Amino acid sequence: MHKPLPSSGRGVRPEASPGDFVIVPGAAALPPLESGSLVRMDVPVSLLPSLGLTPPSTTAAKVKADLIVGQDGLTRAVRLVN
Repeated sequence: MHKPLPSSGRGVRPEASPGDFVIVPGAAALPPLESGSLVRMDVPVSLLPSLGLTPPSTTAAKVKADLIVGQDGLTRAVRLVN
């Protein structure tokens, strides 16, 4: 069983560290999450601020991340992967 996403920004850590999901800015205004998919992908470090994360100090151009994508195809939350 998975831990439900918080309904607000409280308790969400915005720094880019592996482990915790961070709600993507604007996702709270989307329709309720009825179903979704977990998608692992390489994300450009330059994209992290638009996802609500402060980029980690790295020289890599991309980092691995898990995205929760809702039934509507929109990303709801993201977390970095070790």
